[in-house]
Amino acid sequence: MGRRWLIPFFSVCFGFGECLGDERLSGGQTTVFVTSNKAFARPLANIGRLTRRQHTVGNSFFNQNWVAAPASTTARDGLGPLFNSRSCSACHIQDGRGAPPGKDGSGFGLLLRLSIPGQTAKGGPVPDPVYGLQLSDRALPGVSPEGRMHVSYEEKPGIYDDGEPFSLRHPRYELAELAAGPAHTEIGLSPRVAPAVFGLGLLEAIEEKDLLSRADPQDLDGDGISGRPNRVWSFSENRPVLGRFGWKANQPDLRQQSAEAFAGDLGITSSLVPRENHTFAYARKHAFSNLPESDQPEVDDKILQRVTTYLQTIAPPARRNIDDPEVIHGQKLFREFN
Repeated sequence: MGRRWLIPFFSVCFGFGECLGDERLSGGQTTVFVTSNKAFARPLANIGRLTRRQHTVGNSFFNQNWVAAPASTTARDGLGPLFNSRSCSACHIQDGRGAPPGKDGSGFGLLLRLSIPGQTAKGGPVPDPVYGLQLSDRALPGVSPEGRMHVSYEEKPGIYDDGEPFSLRHPRYELAELAAGPAHTEIGLSPRVAPAVFGLGLLEAIEEKDLLSRADPQDLDGDGISGRPNRVWSFSENRPVLGRFGWKANQPDLRQQSAEAFAGDLGITSSLVPRENHTFAYARKHAFSNLPESDQPEVDDKILQRVTTYLQTIAPPARRNIDDPEVIHGQKLFREFN
């Protein structure tokens, strides 16, 4: 799929609406003017009818609750046996972000990534020998979830320069109710809240040279920020490339990001990520061999591409209240720090 509606804008301008003389245009000519609860779920304003149709189809798969295979709905089965959610939209609600647990334990769209010290041959994190790279807290009937995440908070008080007191909550994450015994003694836990997904196609369209031109690993400009590009393994190109997506820029493009999310979050394989999201050690312990298996990808390339197209074509909403004095003051402060 071409991205001709994205590249011209971003190849000449990083300043968003300023370049077009209208600061409301957060995504240039792709911006939509919607303020309802669907504000994050609209297609780019300047795409054609065919791409809009592909966007709509991808949206249906993004919102679909997937089911275990085999099922009569063969285009929407393959869930599990381990998973964190039954649909993409269960974590990215209305294409917005998730929320960490509150004091009452409520929250959604939060998972734990796992790793132990070291790197793989391709530069990626080393998985826990039993629980892999991600804790799966849900499972199909007859299968034990790997465990659950326990979150507690410690209040850390402080005082602003003007004397006003404040208190910050410092979270502590722990593994609980592990089904296959203790995790590795040096396991690292990395909580990840599902991010908003609108505007991702605009980021994917930015030329690599433009991103690299803004790297400053030695902080030579003295702004206190040492931006470093991340190199990650591309499954389709079979080589290291620039990372762009995920909280740690650990995915190179939206197709691989989607395939990894299908596998890691829903337990659904694809031609790009054909592996299941559990380790052989966990499978042996919990007798996964009695579950139906297939050598074929559980989500085919056409569906994967439709979901990718959907993510590439979700529009950023217009900036609001740009003449509000507080907004103007915040904009000034933002630019001072950037």
